[in-house]
Amino acid sequence: MKFYTIDTEISFKQKYLENTKLKETDTYWFFYFIVLIGCAIWSFSIYIKNKEIGELIPAILFFIYSLKFFDKIYKYLFVYSYKKYINYTEIISITKKDLDNKIETEVVLTLKNKRKRLFTFRTAENVADQFID
Repeated sequence: MKFYTIDTEISFKQKYLENTKLKETDTYWFFYFIVLIGCAIWSFSIYIKNKEIGELIPAILFFIYSLKFFDKIYKYLFVYSYKKYINYTEIISITKKDLDNKIETEVVLTLKNKRKRLFTFRTAENVADQFID
């Protein structure tokens, strides 16, 4: 049996769940974060060389602006699972949550290693309920 999410095709096999990406997700935010941290380090190195407090202000601004990406990087590295194959025995719980936009429904699979796998379904198609059953 196959289910389609916004960007993934999910297939139920004998012992595992297979999810195949249909389109790549945007990772622009990661490159933007790297550029911001690079600019902050570069500005800080100018401050160290010139010893003027005015040279430190851009470094602080670059760093403050990049703080909003730390939560996303933490979740990417430590919270979410990106495995293509998930054994049925690894799944501890399944939760369903309607998103604020009322167009999408999010299904979260919690795995034994406490990582989570997110699937976003369209609410109008009512596929999320079928997937959970």
